[in-house]
Formats: sequence, C-alpha cells, structure tokens
Amino acid sequence: MDWKILHGLALLLFISEALAGINIISTVANLTSRPLQKLFADLKDFIEIAAENGYIAEKHDVVTVDGYILTMFRIPPKENCTKKVPILVMHGLLQGAEGFLDAGPEAPGFLLAQECYDSWFGNVRGNYHSRRHKTLNPDKDLKFWQFSVDEIGKYDIPAMVDYVLDATAMKQLMYLGYSQGGLAYFVMNSERPEYAKKIKLFLGLAPASRQYNTRSVSTRVAASTTNSLRLPLEAAGVWELLSQGFPIQGALNTLCTIKLLSAVVCGTVKTLVDSAHPGSVTPEIQERLFQHAPAGSSVQNFAWYGQSFKSLKFSKFDFGRLKNMLVYGNSTPPEYYIGASTSPAVIFHGDGDHLVDTKDVAWAVEGLPNVLEFYIVKDPLWNHIDLCYSRYWKDIIFVPMKKYLNQYDSLDDDDNEIYSRRTHVDTLASSHLPGPFSRAGAAADAAENLKRRKYAALDTGCMFEPFGVETLGPWGQGAHSVYKELAKRLIDATGDRKVGAHLAQRIGVAVQRGNAASLLGTLPVGTDLGPIFYL
Repeated sequence: MDWKILHGLALLLFISEALAGINIISTVANLTSRPLQKLFADLKDFIEIAAENGYIAEKHDVVTVDGYILTMFRIPPKENCTKKVPILVMHGLLQGAEGFLDAGPEAPGFLLAQECYDSWFGNVRGNYHSRRHKTLNPDKDLKFWQFSVDEIGKYDIPAMVDYVLDATAMKQLMYLGYSQGGLAYFVMNSERPEYAKKIKLFLGLAPASRQYNTRSVSTRVAASTTNSLRLPLEAAGVWELLSQGFPIQGALNTLCTIKLLSAVVCGTVKTLVDSAHPGSVTPEIQERLFQHAPAGSSVQNFAWYGQSFKSLKFSKFDFGRLKNMLVYGNSTPPEYYIGASTSPAVIFHGDGDHLVDTKDVAWAVEGLPNVLEFYIVKDPLWNHIDLCYSRYWKDIIFVPMKKYLNQYDSLDDDDNEIYSRRTHVDTLASSHLPGPFSRAGAAADAAENLKRRKYAALDTGCMFEPFGVETLGPWGQGAHSVYKELAKRLIDATGDRKVGAHLAQRIGVAVQRGNAASLLGTLPVGTDLGPIFYL
C-alpha cells in the first residue's frame, strides 16, 4: 500500500483516538518522531555517493532571508573541463538532492558532471538536509513548519540562485526543476520577476503548477485528507510528515533490500503513487530510491497539494476566508502568473505520468511565453518517477536535453547586453478591442510574447526584451522591465537620479509618435486625430 495512504490512515486513527479521550499529543509525538533515525546514520549521503562514482562533491549552507538554513551540494567540473554556465538542479516533493544520483552512473547528476557542467543540487526547507533555522527549532516550534511551496518559491529558490551566481562569479545560470522543483521556479518568477533575467534556460521535468487533473488516487486522498485535518494535526503537534527515519519510510527501506519482497512491495508502492512501467526502474535503483525518499515536508505543504487538486487555478495557499483577508487582503488566495517565467524553457513529460498530468503540463506550457520545445516521450508508459530514476534516462531525456544545454552554455562577455524591439499595439483595431478592457496592458503583454517567440532563436549571448505599448497608453511588462534596467544603468553611470525621469520623457515622445501613426492607420481615410478626444 502507498506510504501516503498509510500515513493518512494513521493520522485518521490518531484523531479517532483523541475523540475517544486518548491523549493524542503524546501518541502522535511518539509515532511521528524519528525513532528509526539511528538506522539511517550509516546511509550514504550525496558526497559519499558522488565519491563512489569518481566525483568530488562539496557541501554548502545557504541562509534564506527568513532564516532557514538550506544545504546545497555541488559537483564542480573537473580540471580538464572548459568552463560552462552553472546549472541549479531542484528536486521534487519528498525528495532530497540524492534523488539525482540514485539511478547510478547514468543518473541525471552524473550525466551533467560528465558533460563538465558546474552542477549545484538544492534541498528545500523541511527535507532532511534543510531541517535547520537560525532561531527556530524544528522539533519544538510550529512556526518552522508553517510553509508551503509559496515560501519555497519565494525564498528558497532565489537564495540558492544568488548563492550559485555569487560563488561562480556568473550573471546567469541554467535551472533544471523536477516536479515541485519546477513549480517553485514558477512561484519564484511570479513573486520575484527580477529573477527571470538570472535564468538563462529552464529545463522542466514534469514541472508542476496547476494540479487539477492528477490521476494518482492515493496521492489525491492523502493530500486532501491532510488539508482537511491540517488545523487539528497542527494543534496536536503533528507538523512534519514522512520524514526520513519515520517508521513507514524505515519499513520501505528495509523491505526494498530483500530481493524476494522488493518487486512486490516496493514496486507496488511505486505503482500506487504513480503508474506501472515494468523494467524502467531496476531493483537496485528502487532500493536506493527508498533509502532517501520520502525525505519529509510540512503538513501545510501537503495541504497545499490537497487544495490544488480541487482547483483549476494555480494559486497561493488558501487559509480560509477570514485569514485570507488578513494575509492577502482578499477572501480568496491570489493566483500565480506563470507568464512571468520569461526565460527560454524546454519541458519534458510522459503520458504515463499520474502525478503531474499531461493536461496540466500543457496548461502551463500554454501560459509560458518562451517555450522552445514541449517534449513528450514517445513511450506511453513513461511516468513521473521515470523522469528522475529511469535506467533509460540518458537516451530518452538527456540526449534531446543536450541540444539545448549546448546551445545555452555560452559564456560570452556581452551576455548581459540588452537588445529591445519596440512594438506599438493598435488597441483600437477590431482584433484587439475585446482584450485591453479586461486588463490594462493585456494587449501589450500579448504582443511582447509574440515577439519573444519570433526571436527565440536569437544568439544566446544577448538578452532580447520586446517593448510593447498600447495605443491608449499602457505599457507591457517587457517595456517596464527595459525601462527600469536602462534607468538603473544610467543612474549608476552618471550618479544623477533625474536621468531616469528624462529617459521616461524621451520614451514618451517616441511612444506618442508611434501611437499617432497607429491611430491614423485605424481611422477612415481623410480623418484627423480630432475624433480620438471623443473616446
């Protein structure tokens, strides 16, 4: 049976016992602590696994602005390698960095190292590597566990991006996100859009976003149950779920080492969580998988997934109407803007994925403004677990991925120069009239996205940003981005803060000229600009 279902059933039993008058706090505390932790002391960690495969790995601590201490691992390029753009690799829900090494010599992490990439592997708050804080004690403070993907994307990912760029003295990196690792990338860009320019290429392995069509019944039941019981669980002292060393994980780890039971028990667990794909994940890989997973997370994070399974939106955590008003200023949580992820993107997926459904991935791809390729594996059984652990990962995923890695690993000195193409959007034309009135700047944003697709094949040594302006005045997000960057550079160069305003005036004059041309092209022949004042 799936570990998540087992854990959900166990939690229901705890609640029932409480209603019967049993001391739930002591019961839960005993069963959700890590009594088997000593059994895991001898398990090989990232550095040891890398050493066994001939690589020297490093361990780094990263501190977020809200005080969480995250562990990162790095496999630096060997001495005979030519320097390339660094790559940040982010794991999925219930994983740690070891997940990218567990498939053996041809695991994703080792394949990147073989190609001389300076590879960095993150661990988000709450997993067994990042269970630390500057002031909070994860064993005593509920506040430590009051997070979901909202905080992971807003704080953890930006902190790791900045750390890698500072450590490597680079201005951009490539980002590979698996499942929740992709979801956190979308959250980062929506919440902190200035980070999009720091990502040279996004590689998404079944990146999660909206979760409405997830087909895994066991996962839906477990997450939905957690969401329903979140407040009682937290009141009972249950803040962390499925940490390493928890009895269920310990049992799976033990059973998966017994050859007679491994295929039946552990193979069945994989199938219940995702879907069946015989032969793709070998018994040896499976054994290593369950040594490091599940890696733990917060009750609140699981609850977010329970909420997302019931919604067609990609939204922040729903605290309920009253607390939403306090936190968000609205009775419903705000939606994330997936279009803020403007970096070139390549998305990989399989139709056999029951955790991140193809329809939801296609929904995300539709909202991304700069998708180079949406690669769907031809094997109809290729599932979610395969995208990180399959024995065939090199041939099926890495070979097509290398084309884009090679294309975007340029280290040209002028990779931070800006090239902008001005786009005047005639929003009085009949083709545009329905759009602009739904949101100011909507037509300009759409025109900018079309330009990004058109020029997606530009030399990767430059940053291309379209400058969209609507006839009646609103600018697109790209236009705002270009202006802010140019103004900042002028102020930095001259020390005069007024030059930003002067630049805006000059742009305004140019915009008015373009708008005049657009208006004259819209109005009937022989008509002057007078009618515009009647709008």
